[in-house]
Amino acid sequence: MFSWDDFKECMRARFVPPQYRKKLLLKLQRLHQGTQSVDAYFKELETLLANINMHESEESKMACFVSGLKRDIQDVVELYEYTSLEKLVHLAIKVESQVSKKNSFKSSHNDGFYHTSWTNKHKTLSIFPSNFKKESTYKPRDSKPSP
Repeated sequence: MFSWDDFKECMRARFVPPQYRKKLLLKLQRLHQGTQSVDAYFKELETLLANINMHESEESKMACFVSGLKRDIQDVVELYEYTSLEKLVHLAIKVESQVSKKNSFKSSHNDGFYHTSWTNKHKTLSIFPSNFKKESTYKPRDSKPSP
């Protein structure tokens, strides 16, 4: 009598091509958060691990998760202790919300006082009024009066 797990393995070996597993492994190696939220990134990671049927230790899953996070989130998360993948995900979500609040505060409070635009730094300012000709129209007089 076969167990359910034996049956799934048999079906996978029979109907899932090996190229599919290789494709999923490459996708797992290249997986990064990008523009996704931490929650969406974690769900994609979980889905990939389930589809690959990879039985990794929780430590290796945590390392994979952290390595794919955005750099600013990753830097803060690495400062804390975490003992489970679930706690790590909750910590990353909290850090993400704090980082997004900080970024929105910066962008909404940029009044331009300290910010200078350097787009016109190479343009020289004219010291002459716009209606003033730079060429001199002055002609020296001859010492002799004209007849």
